[in-house]
Amino acid sequence: MNTRHRQRNRKSCDDARAAWRAQLAAAARDPGLRAQLAQRERELFPRFAQQYRRLIALPRRARRALQRKWRRSLAAMALLLALGQGPALAATITVDGAAGCTLADAITAANTDTATGDLTLRQTTIRGGNVTLSGDTLCRRSTAFGEGGGVRNFGTLTVLNSTISGNAAVEGGGVFNCGGRVTITGSTVSGNAANGASGPFGATGTGGGVSSLGGTLIIADSTVSGNSAGNGGGIASNPSAGETTLIRNSSISGNTASQAGGSVFIGDGLAEIEHGTITGNTAPPPTNFSVGGGVAVVSDVRTEVRASIISGNASTDVDVVYGTTNSFVSGNFNVIGDGNATAAFNASGDVTGVADPSLGPLADNPPGDTRTHALLTGSPAIDRVNDGTCPPPDEDQRGVGRPQDGNGDGGPACDSGAYELQSAEPMCDGKVATIVG
Repeated sequence: MNTRHRQRNRKSCDDARAAWRAQLAAAARDPGLRAQLAQRERELFPRFAQQYRRLIALPRRARRALQRKWRRSLAAMALLLALGQGPALAATITVDGAAGCTLADAITAANTDTATGDLTLRQTTIRGGNVTLSGDTLCRRSTAFGEGGGVRNFGTLTVLNSTISGNAAVEGGGVFNCGGRVTITGSTVSGNAANGASGPFGATGTGGGVSSLGGTLIIADSTVSGNSAGNGGGIASNPSAGETTLIRNSSISGNTASQAGGSVFIGDGLAEIEHGTITGNTAPPPTNFSVGGGVAVVSDVRTEVRASIISGNASTDVDVVYGTTNSFVSGNFNVIGDGNATAAFNASGDVTGVADPSLGPLADNPPGDTRTHALLTGSPAIDRVNDGTCPPPDEDQRGVGRPQDGNGDGGPACDSGAYELQSAEPMCDGKVATIVG
């Protein structure tokens, strides 16, 4: 993601926040309204931001016509819409596929409730959304900004044991987050695309699977695979100062970027990768603007990596972009391939220059519900965390307990990456075999 791209994305969110503060100041003349806004800020601001961005995105002539008709500023109109004096908006939504509740059912029910701006998806599949810039509605997921082919979040989004697959948008093919909090647990984000060639924010899309701007992003016990974008084929995150991107016990595999960060692109804030398996992702050969088939981090953005596998990506594995400061920080016990940031991985238990981490293909390895890369015999990740600091985490991505004695030496130790090899685990063609009878 180039600097202009990031600045325009962040400006979109910052403008909404500034407009909201202006409305709070204007409401001081009405103590009742001011108190209501203060009490309900958490639920109203995400709605306000969404409506304000929609209004700003309208053609200039249309904006002026609305202002003449309503005799109010765009920010004031957005506030009225957020308060419900306009089209209905969904409130707190909990979608539980296991209970037979569909997304459409949940939205219909939620529109009769008091809004809070929270969305929980549980055992739910979102597939086939396509957000464009034309203003047409495709699969009822269209926005003038072209963000979030599957889900677009301004509040609090929780995705549990769900699948977001086959969606497309300019930014955030699967999920787009603006200033909110997104937690994805036990889920799969796959086959989504951020195709920003025609977008308003530059020549390429960001975050084929997930794009997060100015908020908190947590991905745990999940798989992000087969997504594509310009920057951050799997994940692109640009948290504000004091906010965090956390990837834990997750597999990020088979994603593609046409510029930087085949799997993950980190543009700001603080990033933490713990027990991650990041392999098989692709970016072009290194140039001034294309680098990092694995993880690409903007120079000076602190990225802490512990007990993770970042290896076997094309063309490189760990890189800093748009600067020369190596801002990766090792938390020990990492299995790393190559790239311009490998010098940061010299802590206890780190190994670099690993071209082949000896992993099985991304597959359904029991007992987990999300696909993982099994560790093959001789993998340098097996029993690598040997100093007694693991657990935590108590389990791997599949729910297998840590630690195990994966190498059979009589001393259990946690493996690096998202997969914990069980003692005497049967394998067949690189996949975990289930023995019946």
